[in-house]
Amino acid sequence: MGFKKDWSKIKHCVYLLPRYNYVGMTSDLHSRMKVHRNNQGRDTSEVIILHEGLEKREARRLEKEYHAKGYLGKHS
Repeated sequence: MGFKKDWSKIKHCVYLLPRYNYVGMTSDLHSRMKVHRNNQGRDTSEVIILHEGLEKREARRLEKEYHAKGYLGKHS
């Protein structure tokens, strides 16, 4: 007998890759930076955490606010 994980409660962060003017959100920053490096060829040596400890809904809302201000991102 297992349990169902409520993924919406996993803590997320909103981050900035300043070199690319890119704002994103994730629940696993290490893995997300690996994807940026390996799949997209981005330099992730400088990353700024803008917000952390957020529920998914709040992180997505903040990410969208940054995109509306002109930052690039997956959901912009």
